[in-house]
Amino acid sequence: MRRFVSRMLNFIMNSFDFPIRYLYCHSNFFRKIIKISSKRRYLSHGSAININWKLLSDWLKKYRFEIKGKKILEIGPGTSMFNCYKFLIKGAHKVYLLDKFPRINQNDEDFKKERKNFCQANNIEEDSLKKLVKDRTIFLNKDIKEITLKDIDFIFSISVLEHVKDIDSFIKNTYKILKRTGYIYHSVDLKDHYNFGNSFLFYKYSKKIWDKYCVREGVSYTNRIRYDEFLSKFGEYGFQIVENDKDTVDMNKGSKIDSHFRKMDNLNVSYFRVWLRKND
Repeated sequence: MRRFVSRMLNFIMNSFDFPIRYLYCHSNFFRKIIKISSKRRYLSHGSAININWKLLSDWLKKYRFEIKGKKILEIGPGTSMFNCYKFLIKGAHKVYLLDKFPRINQNDEDFKKERKNFCQANNIEEDSLKKLVKDRTIFLNKDIKEITLKDIDFIFSISVLEHVKDIDSFIKNTYKILKRTGYIYHSVDLKDHYNFGNSFLFYKYSKKIWDKYCVREGVSYTNRIRYDEFLSKFGEYGFQIVENDKDTVDMNKGSKIDSHFRKMDNLNVSYFRVWLRKND
């Protein structure tokens, strides 16, 4: 029975994705229903957070980045402060949390549960962690274009770049605020966030239809910038790509692909991460 229900839901999601996308972006009532029925989907998941930290920390060690005393900027923390906590207990001087559309609510029960679990797993008192947050964490609820930070030692984001509307301005501003000897780490999820059962369903839409009807910044926005385009833009705005790796998935047979994408290579790249520094 479960298999049948799952197949039916996938059929509905794939067959009627346009009206669902449109209503989610443009109807507050419809969006509230979806969020209530799928609350867990809109929270940062513990297992994924741990995996992402492991990947990030592996490269921090590989490139011998010393966290103690450094200024750290996380872009788009979502509903979680897990990464912030990690940098704080490892001695970061300051951790800046930048989010144009902030979702962290320190009074939320899920947030409190995350903090409690983190303290238990890392053998630290909650009051001590709260003090670290109070003394060394700065929340910046604004666009990256509006901040006046400089000489940041390390900038990172997890599944954020695919949601940035003005990616050119974003990359230029990260270059501006990064210290000359600093590093940047991005992990980018290139899949269609609407339906992970069909990773590239959104390829069928033209840019005009997508931007006008299927997305809305601050509600549900995916820029559909592809792997090769991201790498090109990093280089264009002065970054050296020290390392990057990627994952791919098989494209669904018979998938519709708009002419904008048909001319591109590497359309099956579903995820990549990259380690950047400024060109000398």
